[in-house]
Amino acid sequence: RVTFKVIPDETVASLALENGELDIAILRAAETYEQLKANPNLVVDATPGTSVRVLAMNTASPPFDDVHVRQAVAHAINKDEIVEIALAGTVARTDNVFGPTTFGYTSDVRIYEYNPDKAKQLLAEAGYPDGFEVTLYFSTLSPWPDIVPILKANLDAVGIKVTLEG
Repeated sequence: RVTFKVIPDETVASLALENGELDIAILRAAETYEQLKANPNLVVDATPGTSVRVLAMNTASPPFDDVHVRQAVAHAINKDEIVEIALAGTVARTDNVFGPTTFGYTSDVRIYEYNPDKAKQLLAEAGYPDGFEVTLYFSTLSPWPDIVPILKANLDAVGIKVTLEG
């Protein structure tokens, strides 16, 4: 017999797991993972999921209508830092809009390595040598509140001054 319980709050779900009220739980928050991993009474396994975090840009409006600006953004973001700090190393980095476990995934895509100097060069080529200002709208659902400060710092460092709005 299997009974499924929907517990939308990960803190409540992790407590229920630790208290023996649940046998299995699927949890996503990095801090929950680290907390449960430290519990010797639990077996915690990180498995690849199918969700991918995407930074979307309106390519119909300036400045993102310029491919150089979009490439600059791609070079400005330190994905490894996001994976290690915001997501506590609990996810696999991908350079694709699909994760490796998702139908349609291919590794045959152009990779924009983290390169702030290249980002600044591309911004200058696009006519933004001093950068520009932008508002980044983000979901307040986990893990975005942990990711966006890193995105902001990365973009600010190349001259793209970000205002966060969640």
